[in-house]
Amino acid sequence: RDFDLSGYTEKSGFQGRTLSDQGRARLVALTEREKRFHWETEFSSALKGHSRDQLLEVLVARRAIESELAALAAENATPETLAKLRSVVEQQRKTLVSGLVTADQDVAFHAHIADMAGNRVLAAAIALIRQDSQLSPVLEGIRRHVHSMVYIDHAAVCDAIVAHDPETARRAMVNHINNLILDVKRYGETAPLGNT
Repeated sequence: RDFDLSGYTEKSGFQGRTLSDQGRARLVALTEREKRFHWETEFSSALKGHSRDQLLEVLVARRAIESELAALAAENATPETLAKLRSVVEQQRKTLVSGLVTADQDVAFHAHIADMAGNRVLAAAIALIRQDSQLSPVLEGIRRHVHSMVYIDHAAVCDAIVAHDPETARRAMVNHINNLILDVKRYGETAPLGNT
């Protein structure tokens, strides 16, 4: 009765009640609110133990290694590995459009580039740096807070690798990591993030 009075449900003959258009809209809004609450809770938990300076040190190291991995990936790409890279980028775009967390696609994107590069030493170095499983969710949370669009950077790196252009791929990856560094600095200006 309360839902009927609120306009969320309507009588459907002898079958009982169904959601009205207003009820469906309310359900969508509540679902989105629940998703945001869940994501914010996870982000707050992941952020503990990650200071601004630590994040910046990790990103500087990643910039040095991942720019070389991107260049090597452009040199060594095959039709199969390129198809997989495109698929990861497209999946990330779809996930982003749907408002969901893209941390898994971010990890997959960078891991696939490391595999494509074919250099075991560099791949091991970046795996060591990225071994903190909370790093991607933390960076995604920061990007969301400052309204950054990582997908655009990933698409530029992908395009350069697809074009088999090592120098452009290197620059695109450096630009991507530089954008992450700027995001961390901007986040530190607007939200509490320790310096040590």
